[in-house]
Amino acid sequence: CYQQISELEINFSKKFGFKYSSATSSCTGALHMGLISIGINKGDEVILPDCTWISCSNALEYIGAKPVFADIKKDTFLIDPKDIQRKITKKTKAIMVVHLYGLMCDMTEIMKLAKKNNLFVLEDCAQCFFAKDEKKRIAGTIGDVGSWSFENSKHITTGDGGIVTTNNKILAKKMREFSCAGFRNVTASSGKVRIDRNKFQDP
Repeated sequence: CYQQISELEINFSKKFGFKYSSATSSCTGALHMGLISIGINKGDEVILPDCTWISCSNALEYIGAKPVFADIKKDTFLIDPKDIQRKITKKTKAIMVVHLYGLMCDMTEIMKLAKKNNLFVLEDCAQCFFAKDEKKRIAGTIGDVGSWSFENSKHITTGDGGIVTTNNKILAKKMREFSCAGFRNVTASSGKVRIDRNKFQDP
């Protein structure tokens, strides 16, 4: 089973051009891992669209962070960068964008806002595989963390599950450690915990 998961992670990274991919139990889990890795804590605010699946806000509730809902554009149902700007406060730590119905958010404007306000960006691509923007960038590859769903109604499915991606080694290792209960053998590139029985069990 580990070998198949590892192959999925490697191939997904190659296809999208990532350095690190980590398979998860769900896209909700992927978002949870991403939020933990960027240091979202209780009381922090994360801006997300008011038209999305409840899992996006659930992942924030697990941590005790506050979801701040921004309006969407009427023509695309995607988060409106202008309203993101209006919702930024001193407590804002990240923007969670949701690429919906195969459409991609305005990542050029969103990344400008993130850079200006020193915010992390998480991309939820559960309902958007391979959309491209005007710069030919693929959805999920622009922010700090990308997440996808493999649930049975999605573009690519394993029945359930998901995957989380990043090009940041530090974030990748934090996500692995969180999802693998902190086992010492996990790395940014591998979730394999049982390498040598003596090393694994000897305190």
